[in-house]
Amino acid sequence: MAYSTSERHELIQYVDKTRDELLAVVEGLSEAQSNFQTSPNSWSIAGVVEHVAAVEDAMLARILQELTSAANLASEMKTNETDASLLKKATNRSVKLEAPGQFHPTGKLMATSLEQFLSGRNKIVDFVQSTPLDLRHISFETRAFGVLDGHQRILFLAAHSARHTQQIIETKSNLNFPSH
Repeated sequence: MAYSTSERHELIQYVDKTRDELLAVVEGLSEAQSNFQTSPNSWSIAGVVEHVAAVEDAMLARILQELTSAANLASEMKTNETDASLLKKATNRSVKLEAPGQFHPTGKLMATSLEQFLSGRNKIVDFVQSTPLDLRHISFETRAFGVLDGHQRILFLAAHSARHTQQIIETKSNLNFPSH
């Protein structure tokens, strides 16, 4: 069965929804609010946005690179997760994960990170809309979830930003969060 138009549409809707949610929670933040940290070891909101943009750029580059390998194409796929279970696990903030060092914030301005994030999201949507590949028949081995198909890999990428959008909401609800 070929990758359906409805699956493609649903994936793009989720990518767009998670983009809009992230943009909504950072809209209108002052510099003090963007740079607020709940503790010395926590990331600021600007740092979280920088992390999300960096991870998405790296993941998309890897996805595109792996798609060029015939070894990742399969006529029959057995993934470790359903789409629903993947989304539930990927957005679960009760399980804390440590990001690899290359994805830790470096102090970029939030506006710069937002531009990078939006540019990456446009590339993701363009790819999903234009690829002739059946994303359900492309295999990706992941560290956290085992084997995912191409659709799920992009679904996870969007869920990653949803997870961090929740982190931003948590930061904004801190009693010490600046009022302006």
